[in-house]
Amino acid sequence: DRLTHRAVIIVTNGESYRFRESMRTKEDEAAS
Repeated sequence: DRLTHRAVIIVTNGESYRFRESMRTKEDEAAS
């Protein structure tokens, strides 16, 4: 149960990080 919870947190953090990277890329494209 505790291990599953930790895995979910890791997956969530990974998604948010990837989302932030994609957003930054879109902003760079819009700026140029």
